[in-house]
Amino acid sequence: MTETSAETFEFAQHARHSTGDTEVTRSSPIVFAGGVVWLSLVLSGVLQYFSGVNLYYPFVAIFLPFFLLFCLPQMVRLITNVQFWMWMLTVIIPVFLYAFGRTGSMGAAQSLKQRTVYFSLVAGSAVILGMPDARRILRTGSLLVLAWAIPVCFVELLVPNLFSTAEGRSAGLYGNPNAASMAILICVLGAVDLRRQTTRSLLLVSLATAAVFTTFSRSGILFAGALWALHAFLPARAEGGLRGPQRLIVIAFLVITGIAAVAWLAQRVVLSDAAEMRLHSILAGDVSDGSSELRQDLAERGLAMLADEPLGRGVGYVDGMERLPHNTYLYIAIDYGLPGLAFYIVLLLAGFLRSAAAGLQRGANAILLALLLVYASIFTHYVAGTTFYSVAFAAVLTGALILPLDSRASTRSRTGSAPALAVPIPMR
Repeated sequence: MTETSAETFEFAQHARHSTGDTEVTRSSPIVFAGGVVWLSLVLSGVLQYFSGVNLYYPFVAIFLPFFLLFCLPQMVRLITNVQFWMWMLTVIIPVFLYAFGRTGSMGAAQSLKQRTVYFSLVAGSAVILGMPDARRILRTGSLLVLAWAIPVCFVELLVPNLFSTAEGRSAGLYGNPNAASMAILICVLGAVDLRRQTTRSLLLVSLATAAVFTTFSRSGILFAGALWALHAFLPARAEGGLRGPQRLIVIAFLVITGIAAVAWLAQRVVLSDAAEMRLHSILAGDVSDGSSELRQDLAERGLAMLADEPLGRGVGYVDGMERLPHNTYLYIAIDYGLPGLAFYIVLLLAGFLRSAAAGLQRGANAILLALLLVYASIFTHYVAGTTFYSVAFAAVLTGALILPLDSRASTRSRTGSAPALAVPIPMR
C-alpha cells in the first residue's frame, strides 16, 4: 500500500477474512440503523436544498448525539486522515476570505454558510463510512434510495412533471433531471459490486440505467451506458456470480426485454420537444442545439471572468450571477480563482489516485465513483454543493468502496470451495 493509503482509513482495515470462513466485523444494530438512515436521507435529496436550513439543523441536532455516543472511534480516526484536513480547508479558506473582506456579493454570508454545511455533510458521511461494515451500510442505504427513485422516474415518464421542473423529463423528488441521474448513478455504485455479476445485480443496474434515460440527461445517459457495459462485461472478480453462457443469457434477456419496453412505450408516450432534442443529440452526436450552445456561451463567459480576475472575485460572487456556469470547475474558480480551482482538482485527483492504486480487482467501484465526480464537475455547477454528492466525496475520502486485500485471493480453501468474499450480503 502507498503511504497515502496507510494514512487514510478504509473498510479493508476493519474486515477480517479467512479462506475457510468469512468473519466481518459488524456494527451494532443501532449504529447500523443510524448509519443507514443518515446515508439514505442525504442520498435521497430530502436535504438537497439545504440553503434554507429548514431541515438541515433538526437533522444534525438529531444525529449529533448519535455520533458522540456511538461513533467516537470513527471520529477520532477521521481527524487523522490527511484528506479530511484538506476538506477542512474548504471551510477555513472561505472563512479567512470573508473575515478579511474578500467577498464578491451580498450573498457572501449565505455562501459561507453553505460551505460550512456541506463540509459537515461530508464529514458526517465519512464518519458513517468509517464503520467496520461501511460497505454494508452504504449498500443498504443506496438500495433504499433506489427503491423509490427508480419507480418515481418511470411514473414521471407516464405522468409528466409530477415532481420535475423540466418539461417532459423525469426527476423524482430531486426536482432536477440532471441531479436525479447522477444521484441514481452514485447509489448504483454504492449498491452493486461491479466485479460480481449476478442476475439481481444485472437487473438492478439495467433498471437504474433505464431510469437515467427517463431524465434525458445527456451526461447521465452516457455515464449510465458505460456503467452498464462495465458491469455486464467486466471479468468477474470471484466465484459466486454469473459466468460465461449464464451471464450472456441474462444479458440477452435484459436487452431484449429493454427493446420490447421501449417499443411499447413509444406507442404510448409522447416525448416533449426538449426530450426529443436531447435524444437526437445523443444519437447523432449533435451539440448545435440551444442548450449546448448556452452551456458553451456560459463556459466562455466564465473563462473570461477568470482571465480578468485569476485570483477570484471573492466568496459568494458566483451565486449572485444571473446565469451560473454549468461547470463546477468554473463555479469554484470564479469565486476562489486559480488557487481554488487547483485545490479542487487536487481533492478530486487524490481520491481518484488512491482508488486507482487499489486496482480494478479491489477498487472498481471506487475508481468509477471518483471518475463520476471528475466527470459530473464538467457538466454541472453543483457537484461541490449538493447533498448526495457529499456521500460520494466521503466514500472516496474513506476508501469505503475499496475491497479488503483478502478478497483478491484466488486460491481455494481446504474444503475445496472458493474463498468467501469480505463483501457483506452480496447481490445474487
